Amino acid sequence: MSVLRATRIRTCCQPIVKQARTQASDWTILLWVNAHANPKRTPHEIRAWSSWLETMPLGDAEDLEWFTAQVRRLNPARTDLHTIVDYLDADDHVSFGGQA
Repeated sequence: MSVLRATRIRTCCQPIVKQARTQASDWTILLWVNAHANPKRTPHEIRAWSSWLETMPLGDAEDLEWFTAQVRRLNPARTDLHTIVDYLDADDHVSFGGQA
């Protein structure tokens, strides 16, 4: 991830990061996001964005290198991790004691 992109993410996301650090549940954070979202999103916009995110390409070469390194860290034999959502699911599974 580029430094500029990482800086933008850190700057715009500080409120949600602060909320996440409270160790609130996913549901509590979702309620917080919905309450603080500007502009408010309709259910069909949320579904469309979720669908796009679940199938989004990884990006540039630097992003691909990062992704490849993360998959190797989890389990180099895995061939089913193709998107960020795939990686996040696998990483969460491992983080809570599962096998990659």
